[in-house]
Amino acid sequence: MKEFNSAEEMERVFDEGKESIFDYADASTVRVVPSSKEMRRVNINMPVWLIEAIDAEAAHMGANRQSYINMNLAEKVRKEQRERIA
Repeated sequence: MKEFNSAEEMERVFDEGKESIFDYADASTVRVVPSSKEMRRVNINMPVWLIEAIDAEAAHMGANRQSYINMNLAEKVRKEQRERIA
């Protein structure tokens, strides 16, 4: 696996597009997350302060509210499942 010597080198690789970025990726850490096309709508009531905090964090990450909530709930569930198994 190749490594970047600097942030400038990383930018160059991305900008020029001459090298495969996958040469710089550690495939041993890739995690496949099950995907389901089946979705269900869930309605939840939350206090205004929590919604505002979620929106602020989502905006900070460049995500929307739904993506932020989904990501954090999935992360929390996976963590609890790992702890239960250990």
